[in-house]
Amino acid sequence: MSEVVVYRKRRGIELIMLLFAIGLGASGYLLTGLNLYAELPPNWIWGSASSPGSASSRTV
Repeated sequence: MSEVVVYRKRRGIELIMLLFAIGLGASGYLLTGLNLYAELPPNWIWGSASSPGSASSRTV
């Protein structure tokens, strides 16, 4: 009988990569606002916080 290969789950790495991607998107949003208007976009906290929710709702 052959051995069963069980792969490790890498949920911690997946979480880190997800947080990195969210941070990258939020920083791109903020840097674009700074470049265009020389100030942060109004309500930038809500814009940065809603981007992960809108991305996850499109993929489901």
